[in-house]
Amino acid sequence: MNRLKRMALIGLLVQKLKENHSWCGETHIQKSIYFLQELFDIPLNYNFILYKFGPFSFDLRDDLSECMACELIDAIPDFYGPHLYPTDYMKKLMTKFPKTLQKYSSQVDFIAEKLGPKNVSQLERLSTALYVAQKYPDLTKNEDNWLEKVHQLKPHQSKERISQAIKELQTLIWEARLKSLKRELKPLAKRAGLVTEEDVFEV
Repeated sequence: MNRLKRMALIGLLVQKLKENHSWCGETHIQKSIYFLQELFDIPLNYNFILYKFGPFSFDLRDDLSECMACELIDAIPDFYGPHLYPTDYMKKLMTKFPKTLQKYSSQVDFIAEKLGPKNVSQLERLSTALYVAQKYPDLTKNEDNWLEKVHQLKPHQSKERISQAIKELQTLIWEARLKSLKRELKPLAKRAGLVTEEDVFEV
């Protein structure tokens, strides 16, 4: 995916996060993009490392900085950090890539709904649990080992809350897999005449 398409997708994400009553600071964007890339295999090609509040991409930060420099995203100052908003210029950019945004709109809706209302601490636990699952898949076979690794990386987070985050992540992963499966089966089912637009495979 080229850079302009990525920026348009960021614009859609910011818009959807705001619709879900998100604070919509950089942390929300970073974690949401990480989930979109890792759970849904959206080819954004950002490199993430484990950082202060969980997975973080400096390449994504560069794109966000460019979006603000080009007045595609507006940052409204606040005591706890700026809120990000898509500008009219971003909305115009988004109209240039309707196929890309339509292709990934349901995934963006899903992530914005699930992550948008969360605070930074909740996002840190959830995204670090996913980071461990991606980097050390064998640990996920035993929830205690998974929890211990997350706690080792984030010792300021309580084990009880990490455990809750892991359980929530497991549900998110299954919901994402089901969503992907429905999306793959829908065109096949429609061609076979088994479903219509109003049927259960609508995603």
